[in-house]
Amino acid sequence: MKRRLLSLAIFAALLVACSNEQTFDDFFYAKMEKHKKDFDEEVHYSYSLVHKEENVVKENDAITIFRENNLQGDQIFIAYFERENGIWMWKNTRGAEWNSFV
Repeated sequence: MKRRLLSLAIFAALLVACSNEQTFDDFFYAKMEKHKKDFDEEVHYSYSLVHKEENVVKENDAITIFRENNLQGDQIFIAYFERENGIWMWKNTRGAEWNSFV
């Protein structure tokens, strides 16, 4: 009986954990860390989130502004995201050199 209750409790915990949708923050930081690992180790890639807003244009979207130091130098980007079927999708990005007047 105890074994059956323990199995049921574990199953319920897994079901609850799997049903949670990924937060935007979790998605963004995981995506950026993966991007960081894709660079050659000799390149000192880094990023910092400057600002983010959710539900800006419509429900289940987000806009971020972030700085990135990459092969092109120090840059600033604005990116647009939408959540489709519970999954965040990176839709569009625009960037410029940090010291550029553009």
